[in-house]
Amino acid sequence: IPVVSPADSDITALQDEHLRSSCKCALNKIHFMVEDYLDGHKENALNSSLHEPARFYFHLCGNYHYRDNVNVHGINGWLCLVRGWFGCQMPMIPLGSDVHTFMGCADVWSGLSEDTWDIFRREDNFGRDFEGIKGLNGNCLKNSQYGTYSGGHSFVGRNAEDMEKAARRKDSKYQQYANKFAYFFSKQFLVKRMFEILNAESKPEYYGFRNACKDLFPVFKGSLGISEDGLDIFLYDEDLMYLDVDRAALFFWWCGVCKETESIRAAINEESKASRTTISEDSNDENDENTCPICFEEKDNIVPIPHWEAKGDISSHRMCKDCMEKYKKNECPFCHEVSLKESLLSLISKFVHEVKTKSMEGDPNQLAALTESWQFMEMEHGSNPRVLHRIAKLVLLDAEFSTLLHHCVRTKGAWMRDA
Repeated sequence: IPVVSPADSDITALQDEHLRSSCKCALNKIHFMVEDYLDGHKENALNSSLHEPARFYFHLCGNYHYRDNVNVHGINGWLCLVRGWFGCQMPMIPLGSDVHTFMGCADVWSGLSEDTWDIFRREDNFGRDFEGIKGLNGNCLKNSQYGTYSGGHSFVGRNAEDMEKAARRKDSKYQQYANKFAYFFSKQFLVKRMFEILNAESKPEYYGFRNACKDLFPVFKGSLGISEDGLDIFLYDEDLMYLDVDRAALFFWWCGVCKETESIRAAINEESKASRTTISEDSNDENDENTCPICFEEKDNIVPIPHWEAKGDISSHRMCKDCMEKYKKNECPFCHEVSLKESLLSLISKFVHEVKTKSMEGDPNQLAALTESWQFMEMEHGSNPRVLHRIAKLVLLDAEFSTLLHHCVRTKGAWMRDA
C-alpha cells in the first residue's frame, strides 16, 4: 500500500478534528482488511496457476511420487519463481537451497491442454485442489514428457534458488507461468472478488468493512465530485446486483490499494466530467440566485444560512427570509450544521451556571433537572453527532465547569450522583 494515498491527502485536509480522526481510523481498517485478504488471494493464485496444475499433471503422467512431492519440494520452486519474477513476497517462505525441487516442479503447462487453463482460471475453482474441480480428466494431458523422473531438471536447474535467479532475469521459459499467476491479479478478477468478499464481511476479520466505507464515502465523493449519495449506489447497478469493476477499482485506488492505471485515469476523468455537468445543470436550476431552494419561489430577499463551522462549498445553502422566519431549527437544513452558534453558546453558559448554582443548593430534584436539560440538547441535535461532540467538548473545556468538576471529584459531591 502506498505511503500516501489520495485518501490520506483528502483526510488530512479535513478541518474537523473528530471527522479527520474517524476517517483515518476507517482507512486503516480497510488497509488491514485488504492486506489480510491479499495474503489468502496470493495463496489461492499460486494454487490455481502453478501448484495444483503441477499436481494434476504428475497425476495424469502416473508419477504419483512427484505429485505428492509438489507439496514438499516443488512448492519451493513455484514460490521462488513468483518471488523472482514479481518481487512478490508470499505468505509462505521458500527454501531456496532445496536440491530436490525438481521432484514436483517441471514445465507442466507445456504438457497440459489450453482447455485445462480455462478450467483452472474459473472463479468458482479459484484456490481449489484439482481433485475437487469438475471437468479435469485424462483428455487434459497433451504431452507426458515433462512428467518423467528426470523431466524437471532442465526446468528447475540445481535448486529453487536457480529458478528465482532465472525468473528475475525474466527467462522466457517461465513467461507463461508468470502470466497465469498474474491473471488472478487482473482488475476484472481481483477487484471484483476482493470488494465483494470484503463487503460481504464473510470473515470476522472483515467485520466493519461496510461501516468503514460508509465513513469514507463523503470524503471520496467530495474529492472526485461524485453525484451518488452512497457507495453501493455508486458501485452497483440500479438493482444492486452487478458491480461496476471500474468504479470499484477507482475507490480502491483512492484508498491507496490499487495503482493508478489508464482505466482508472479514464474513470477519474469521467467522474469529473459528470460532476461538471451536474454543477452546470444545478446552476441553471436549483442554484438560481433568485429562486429559494426551500419554497422554490422567486424572491428578492434570499440570504445565506449562517454556519458555525462551514465545510466545503455552502453557497447553495440559503433560503428566503420568509422561509427563515418559519424555520425554527438552529441548524442548516442542507448540511445540519449549527446556524446560530451564539444561541448555542448561550445555552452552554446557562447549563454551566445551573450546574454551579444547583450543586450548591443540593436539591436532588433540581439536580436531576440538569440531566433533562442536557437530554433536550441531545434530542435537538441527535441527528448530528459531531455537533453534540462539539458541545460536550466546549462544556468540558469551560474553565468554570472544569474547576467545579475537579472540586466535586475531590470532595465526592452528591450533585454528580443526583445529576
